[in-house]
Amino acid sequence: MTFNALEVGNTTEADWMAEKDDEQRQSWQEDKAAMNEEFTEALVEKAASEDAVVVRASSAADAPFFIRANVTFYEPGIFTGVFNMDTLLKATVQITGPAGKVLDEVLFETKSKSSLTNPSSGGRARDAASQFGRLTAMYLLHRVRGED
Repeated sequence: MTFNALEVGNTTEADWMAEKDDEQRQSWQEDKAAMNEEFTEALVEKAASEDAVVVRASSAADAPFFIRANVTFYEPGIFTGVFNMDTLLKATVQITGPAGKVLDEVLFETKSKSSLTNPSSGGRARDAASQFGRLTAMYLLHRVRGED
């Protein structure tokens, strides 16, 4: 999962980060790494539950197709107990051949509810990424099966 040209709320990621201290910047990097893991784990597990195989690939020899996911929009949301705003994630998935030719592209949007049981933006980001992984797997299964 990449975060190229990411918009955070109504600004760029760079401008959003400029307002953060070093600890917050580090936390965001950790959140992005965790989001990638959540996305990948959910994608692999959901596909496997339907007898499809998705593997982590690093070269053209690893798989006949590649799944490239890029998060384009992230709204961290907020939880204050009085005012809450859900976390929103928008991401594009490309299915490519080994040479990089885009065979399919689809946009997904997921939301994670801001609540007393899910108050942290990092937790909601991970939840939204996991949902994104499951949606991606469902879409791939739909394509593989040739369903309309």
